[in-house]
Amino acid sequence: MHTCFSHFQGVRRHSDSSTSPEVEDFLTKIEGVPLPESSSARIHNAYELVDWLRFVNTTLQPQDIVRLSVVVERFHPPALKDLFENLPPANSKLLQVLSFDWMFTQSSEADMANQQCREIMLECLFLRSPARVQIEHAVCIIAHDICSIMERESLVCDLLLLLSAIMQRALGELSKEDGARLKEFVLLRAPSIHGLSMSRDLPDAMQEALCALLDVSLDPSSEGDRTMVSSICTYWTECFKASIRSGSLQTGRSIKLWLRYTDPNNLLNIIDQACDANNVNLTPSVLEVLEFALDTLRGSFTCASSRIPISQLLRLYRALPDSEVLEEMIAVAVTSHLPPCHDGRHPRAKTSNFSLSPRYLPASGSSQLGVLPSDFVSGLFQKAIWTESTSRIVSGLVYAQSGVAKEFVAWFNSGAWTTIPFEHLLPAVHAVFDSLGGDAIDLFHDTVTIALFDRMLPQRRHPEGLRQLCIRCICILIKADLTRKQQLASLLQKNMQRLAVDQFALESVSIASRLQSFSPLADLVTDLSERALQWAVRHFSGPEGEDEEDQLILAQLTKIAKQGLKAKTYFVEPLLTTIIQNRLADTVALDIGIALLQCSPLKPVVVNRTLQNILQHPQFFKLCGSEESSRRDLIIRFIAALFRLHPTNTCQPSHIMPLVRIYGGTISASDRNLLNIFRLFEVERLTPISSILVKWSPSPGISISSQLDAVQNMDPIRMLRTCHVFPIWRRMSDEQEDEKVGLDEQVYDPLFVTLLVAQMLTHHPPTSSLEWVQTFRSNVFSLLIRCLSAKDEKIREASLGLLARVWKSVELSEMQEKQHALYIFNLLKNLIKPSSDGPPLRLPSFASLILSHALRGVFYPSNFIYPRTARFLLQRPELDVTDVPMLYGMLYGSSDNWKKERGWIVRFLSDGMMSTEDWKVLKRRHTWDLLSSLVQSSVRDQALRRAVLEVLANLTSNVQATTSLVLKSSLLSWIEMQVKIPHINEDTLAWLKILENILTTANTAKLQRATNGQWQDALCRCLSLVLQNCNAPSLPILQQAARVTLRLSLASQTSIFHLSDVFRVVIGILEQLEHCIDFSKSSSVNGPAIPSKPPYHGHGLHIQPPVPDPLRAWGGIVEDLWQASMGLDENFVKWDALTGRLLHWRGIVGEDGSPMGEWARLEAVRVSLSSITNCVQSTQMA
Repeated sequence: MHTCFSHFQGVRRHSDSSTSPEVEDFLTKIEGVPLPESSSARIHNAYELVDWLRFVNTTLQPQDIVRLSVVVERFHPPALKDLFENLPPANSKLLQVLSFDWMFTQSSEADMANQQCREIMLECLFLRSPARVQIEHAVCIIAHDICSIMERESLVCDLLLLLSAIMQRALGELSKEDGARLKEFVLLRAPSIHGLSMSRDLPDAMQEALCALLDVSLDPSSEGDRTMVSSICTYWTECFKASIRSGSLQTGRSIKLWLRYTDPNNLLNIIDQACDANNVNLTPSVLEVLEFALDTLRGSFTCASSRIPISQLLRLYRALPDSEVLEEMIAVAVTSHLPPCHDGRHPRAKTSNFSLSPRYLPASGSSQLGVLPSDFVSGLFQKAIWTESTSRIVSGLVYAQSGVAKEFVAWFNSGAWTTIPFEHLLPAVHAVFDSLGGDAIDLFHDTVTIALFDRMLPQRRHPEGLRQLCIRCICILIKADLTRKQQLASLLQKNMQRLAVDQFALESVSIASRLQSFSPLADLVTDLSERALQWAVRHFSGPEGEDEEDQLILAQLTKIAKQGLKAKTYFVEPLLTTIIQNRLADTVALDIGIALLQCSPLKPVVVNRTLQNILQHPQFFKLCGSEESSRRDLIIRFIAALFRLHPTNTCQPSHIMPLVRIYGGTISASDRNLLNIFRLFEVERLTPISSILVKWSPSPGISISSQLDAVQNMDPIRMLRTCHVFPIWRRMSDEQEDEKVGLDEQVYDPLFVTLLVAQMLTHHPPTSSLEWVQTFRSNVFSLLIRCLSAKDEKIREASLGLLARVWKSVELSEMQEKQHALYIFNLLKNLIKPSSDGPPLRLPSFASLILSHALRGVFYPSNFIYPRTARFLLQRPELDVTDVPMLYGMLYGSSDNWKKERGWIVRFLSDGMMSTEDWKVLKRRHTWDLLSSLVQSSVRDQALRRAVLEVLANLTSNVQATTSLVLKSSLLSWIEMQVKIPHINEDTLAWLKILENILTTANTAKLQRATNGQWQDALCRCLSLVLQNCNAPSLPILQQAARVTLRLSLASQTSIFHLSDVFRVVIGILEQLEHCIDFSKSSSVNGPAIPSKPPYHGHGLHIQPPVPDPLRAWGGIVEDLWQASMGLDENFVKWDALTGRLLHWRGIVGEDGSPMGEWARLEAVRVSLSSITNCVQSTQMA
């Protein structure tokens, strides 16, 4: 016991490395002792040796310990533990197996000073993952020794270091709750540690050791840790307040040690007292601690609860004029009263805080910015050294106080600005130009303007943010300074000519993009753009891959080209050649090339050479046959643009033949472009394209000998899909259609199929029964029947003529299915109304669709629908085009396949609803009422519900159908009931598309008169319920919801109350999704996202489109919601949150990327300035 409490009282003696003779003799003697037979004797001998070791007055060497251990192990192995417990820690590595208590009590002061010994004790304590109680026991032993040896400074420091190591290891292994309890035990319940924390006269070494303990034990940002030690922190803050009052400070280091963990409100109280104190009392030592308190408070200063009135900061500034921390806090205080991104700069933060004070300014109180004292403002201009904080303060004051801008210009004209680093000066200059525009420029002296403009010119590398400011300032100066416009433009032009093409390409293209709409500077824009074209040639000639700057340059170059760049041919031709040779697979390069073709006057020989380079490219067929539709579309658009430049020269058979190989015959945009090229060839060469298309194959790997082979090898499933989602909008004229069918690569072009069948029947008609059956099984004749429902008269006329020829040919054939096919053709013939003075009238979609299904079933008799369509048609002499075929029998069937029949008829209704005439057919049989009641009675049938939603999407794509359903079938009430069902939230996107269909296609004037605006309120409720019940919100869903919300807000007489509810839900989802968006990236490089336009049809209704650029999708959502919120009440609580996001988005993409955001930024700055002025005037009047 005496050893445990007095092991630090004396210094352990150390001997030399040799063994003493007495020890050597004793060890030799015991090694020769024979092993007793009795176990008790063996145990007795072993523990006699342990006692000898305890009381021997000589330090044993490692070799002696080994010899002694061998003997003890021979007598009684369990006694080894007791032997090791009496060894000093530094004597052997084997001591790691001992308990921490004995190791600590056996250690000397020298052992404790040895870091290796402390690490051994630490490993011993945590060898078996101790519980919190065991660690507290170890801490208690250490704290007790600290209390007894307080006068020995070095030993206390070593014990504190050991305690720090224990705390660091324990907090990493214990749970959060046990860790908090351990902290409380060490810092508050251990008297010696608590005494050190409250001591005013600790030596420097002890303070450093205590600081190390606090560093590993407490987290300054943790509210729980600050609350735990609040009593200690309060003690030291009171000591500091007393020091401020007395003017003397002797415990500054201890105060600084605990200020890190002080609550921000207590720090504010300290600063308040310092501001109220006399400057005489603020001694250097007090000011040092005060600056440390400011630095500590800086981390939480942006929070509204911790904001210091700027008047107090200015009073402190007089006492601490050189404090960078205080200057930074003043900069934060000034800019916090301005809108976010008020200067248009990119925020460059991965996550962003969009919270704003109401209308950017507090209504009243000491936190108002007001007009800062003139001596402070003039003092800023008198500073010889500017920091980044100085620049932020001056820039913020220029935006906030109109008088500061004029004072800044006067200071600038004095020439004092030449000694200030340009990177700190530029933001303030930009603020003056941005806030005052031409009025500010007129105040600058001519020599100053020229000198400033020269500093802004691209001559040296600046950080990204300053580069953009330079570009903006250059453009503002050139556009606003009318008197010096040509001089400045000449300076810029000469400067760029001195630089290499690959230097400052971003500046060249950005300035050209901003000045392109300014016609007096067309020559300058052309020169800068041509430099960018030269840069692009070098860039595309190098290895693939672009960094963010390259992407920005290419995006700006694409924009310039699309706006009609008049570049010289010898700049455009090398770029086109480089793109074709090196970057034919690069969509960005192809986009630039297409834009240049549309605005550059290339000669026919250049166009022909360019076209041949593409068609002879070794990867041409591979790239055009790839599954990446965007790349294929751009390559074919490139080719089409070349063909249209000089059709007389480009329309050559050698140019057409390679295109035939890549033509797929589908309704996709690329295949429609190819078909237009083929038709252009016919017009220019006066030669039918059939002579070239004779070798066309629907599959690249299949060799075709005739048009009959081509027809028979077409995909029957794709042909059937074309019958289902028939493109009713397709025309035979050369006019370009904007409509798209979803999954359009999987749908054939009915115009091409009609022309191919015509060629087949003319040159290579089927001759045998087998050939006829194979041709029918390709489903091309089913598609011809569907073509009778097309809107285009010429397609209907051509299809009818071909069907008549097929009918005559089938009559002469000997195939087994002859009678069945003729029966269907006879039914079709009876449906065609003769027209004496025009093409045949359009056949209702349901009639053509049932006949196409029936004809297909004849040649696919195993299909389950064949017996049903055959029985239906055989039961009646003619088909009633005013009725829905097989509606009741399939919808309410009782056969074993009733579910399959019901699904088929619902899909049939969806495919057939294509026009007003089709709606009249459905309305006559009350079809929608049947479907809606069926959904209500089959709540758990998800497949049925989705199929009915596809029908509803097609119905709401028609004006008459939508208006009738809303007024006569209470469609919105039915939707409101449906979206309240819990599992209905799986179809959120489909419901949103249907709601937007209603808003865009319904006769709103008629609905308004009939319901007095109640239909819009009902639609608001539906939208709110759909979003509230959405379990898995995503950006596509939010994009759709934002567009619907915008349309609702633009509609007249929409209830603000219901619309506000929608906004709360939408913004809640927006805040939820913002955590997965990286706001530090630039989105301007990807171009604007082009959303699909309503009305949305049933095909692809439930497919969520991919989001290649989440940040741009977020920006589009914010713009839609902000625009929609303008129609709400002025007191709408979320308006500020939306405005903050819009300004942030404008800061990311720039003024060109968000014109709406730029307008909002200018208005927000103007409102902020006028609000400050009004507050100051009100205060002065009071």
